[in-house]
Parts: sequence; structure tokens; C-alpha cells
Amino acid sequence: MRNLFLRRLLLLSSVVFAVSCTSMDYHYKDFWDLANRVYVGKVDSLSAHSGKNRIELHWKKSPDPTVSGLAIYWNNGADSLLISIEGLESDGWLTTVVPGLSEDTHVFEVFGLDKDGNRSVPVEVIARVYGDVYENGLANRVIREQVVDGSSLSIWWFADDDPTLIGTEIHYLDDHEVDRIAYHPSVESNVIIDHVDFQQEIKYRSLYRPDTLAIDTFYTSFSPILLEQ
Repeated sequence: MRNLFLRRLLLLSSVVFAVSCTSMDYHYKDFWDLANRVYVGKVDSLSAHSGKNRIELHWKKSPDPTVSGLAIYWNNGADSLLISIEGLESDGWLTTVVPGLSEDTHVFEVFGLDKDGNRSVPVEVIARVYGDVYENGLANRVIREQVVDGSSLSIWWFADDDPTLIGTEIHYLDDHEVDRIAYHPSVESNVIIDHVDFQQEIKYRSLYRPDTLAIDTFYTSFSPILLEQ
């Protein structure tokens, strides 16, 4: 009976010792991995500027000289882009364009990279991407009055308080049959165009920029300017 008790005690002690060693080795490995992990400088002052099916990222050049590129992820990590920043001229700021994006609001997760593929901690930025749905919903500025005087055309516009409207283009042929485009900023209510060939089509379209930092301009479809004959 005594021998049986001793054998059971030794067996229990061996199991406890084995579990304790496994636990210590496991935690030791975690600390070892953390101690040997290489982090590079993270992306600083990141911002995203909206565009048509693309965005432009801006960030401050890292003081960490080992940073040689960026890894950019979006769509919950399903899509990514790797870029190199080595040799880029910089005044302290860098930019890159992420193309081919769906028209939606996207969250971008950006890592700094060194030449060995070591990553920084991530930085997130949110940006809205615009496309055909947005552009097809834009409307031309409305003409209030138009007057023909000889070869000159005067146009008055209704007031428009849309801050994304930046201007309007009038396309016409001059009296020497040369294609012309008269650009008229949205802050002005009247435009006068000289030397117009009124026998040819005159059309116009309006220009929009969804926000002041957007990198692309969006255009309405053309509308004709119909004149009384």
C-alpha cells in the first residue's frame, strides 16, 4: 500500500512539473518574440483626399531612415497596395494615389515598411470615393436670361448656393469657326461672350468639386443654349 501511494505521488508530481514547464516555455516564447520584433516608424499626419474612383494619400515623411515603403489595405484587408518611397523627392510631405476604387466610403489602414518587410503600427484614415452615381446626379446651373447683341451673347444665371459648384463652361464656335470654351466661375452671375457664330450649336455644362481638397473635378452632361431666332 505504501509503495502504491509513493508511485501515485511521483506520477502526480511529474504531471505538475510538465505542465509548469510548458507554461513557462510558452510565456517565455511570447516575451522572446516581442523582444525580437522590429518596428519601423509609423506613418505621420496621414490624410486622404477624395477623387473619382481613386483617392490621394498625404503624409509627413518619417524621420526613421529605415522606412522605404508603405503597405495600404482597404475593404477589410481584402485589397492592398505596396508602394516604394525610396528616391522620391520631398519637401517633408509625400503623396500617392490609390486607383480603381469603388464608389463608397472606405477605411484605409496604412503601415510603414522597411526593406526587410518589417511593419510599423497601423494608422487608419477614412475617405469617400466618388464615381458615376455622384456625377450623374449633378445638375447644370440654370440660365435666368440670355440676350444676343450682334455677335455677343450675354447670360445671366439664377443664384446657386451649392458650395460644390465651382463654375460653368460654355462651348461654342467663334466667327472664324474656331472651337472656343468660355469658363465662368460660380461666384459670378453674368457672363458676356463675344464673336459667337450663332449658326452653330452652343452648349454648356457645369463643374463640381465635392470638397475643397478633392483631386478631381466632376462634370454634368451638356445642355444646349437655345436662342430665339
